[in-house]
Amino acid sequence: RMLRRALPKQPRCLLPQIRTSLAMSSPLVPLASEPLDVPVTWDADARSSAFLRGYIARPTAITPSTPVVLVFPNYCGLKELERHIAGWWASAANCIAVACDYYTAEELPQEIRDCRGLAPDSTEMAEHRGKSFGAMNGLLLSRCRTRFRPLLHAWLATAKKLGLDDTDEAQGRRVLATGYCLGGVAVLELMRSGGAISGAASVHGVLETKPTAASGLQGENVPKEVIQCKRILVEHGISDPLVPSDMVQRFHEEMHAIDGVKVTF
Repeated sequence: RMLRRALPKQPRCLLPQIRTSLAMSSPLVPLASEPLDVPVTWDADARSSAFLRGYIARPTAITPSTPVVLVFPNYCGLKELERHIAGWWASAANCIAVACDYYTAEELPQEIRDCRGLAPDSTEMAEHRGKSFGAMNGLLLSRCRTRFRPLLHAWLATAKKLGLDDTDEAQGRRVLATGYCLGGVAVLELMRSGGAISGAASVHGVLETKPTAASGLQGENVPKEVIQCKRILVEHGISDPLVPSDMVQRFHEEMHAIDGVKVTF
């Protein structure tokens, strides 16, 4: 509620307002922060030194009971906004917050990702949109099973082990996955592919990421996974043109067919 009240009706850039709102609503908890690198081991075409770089915000003291929140970014991947959100989660919830990424620096350079201050009709904005949406569509439409899902599980496995040496303790650690836009899609894909997470919160994410006629991948083999996440929150705008009412209906039918899953929509 505080965030919504603080935002102007037609902001050019939301980051300053989000910073202010998060600062106002966060308790003062001492935090540590550092980058986190995940080697790209699931892509046979990637060079051996390729990695995804994320960001950790965490309390200075970590125990086996310290929960983890995965923060998945929008279409253009990890940037300053998600690092601020991770800091808020770590402070407000006394948890380990991991801001994740989908792209290597070669696939989508940092200087391309940040569109703040770019004029809508500028050449720079056109480059940002073209390369960012191209990278996103490459994940969703042609590499969803071979790259998107594996990288989500790599973040989950890496985050569970942070600060722990015992494998059994890592397996028992509670993890929440949350994301906006493509991040909302990531959360649902992690859930659908059997990710061992305690809860999932998807905001403004397309609800149907399985191959469809629109993607041209309707013949791709979709493995059936055992759903381990039983609590799901979906925040959806009813007028979102990318998520029509028939997709919403199919999503409800999909969720209702899974035993024990509780969905708040």
